[in-house]
Amino acid sequence: MGLGFVEPALNAIMIKLCPPDRRGAGNSTFFTAKDLGGGAGAICLGFISLSAGFKTVFLYSALSIIIAFFAYVFILRRQMKNTQIAKQSHLKANVS
Repeated sequence: MGLGFVEPALNAIMIKLCPPDRRGAGNSTFFTAKDLGGGAGAICLGFISLSAGFKTVFLYSALSIIIAFFAYVFILRRQMKNTQIAKQSHLKANVS
């Protein structure tokens, strides 16, 4: 259920940040990174579970979610705000 909500939201945010002529490349980059992250994450967490156990796997997974949340709050929100300001100033310049 979480992936069903988060993936489309992140994809929409990413496409919104891309220039209109680069949205196809941005979309493919998003899904490539998602697939590589899922594959590499499964492999890495598999090795961690062999050496340290599942408790450590779940702790690392929780830590990665917390880091991703803060990255969203501090990095992506700022980029979205700057993009919106740039679009508004562009629209004002075209109207004048």
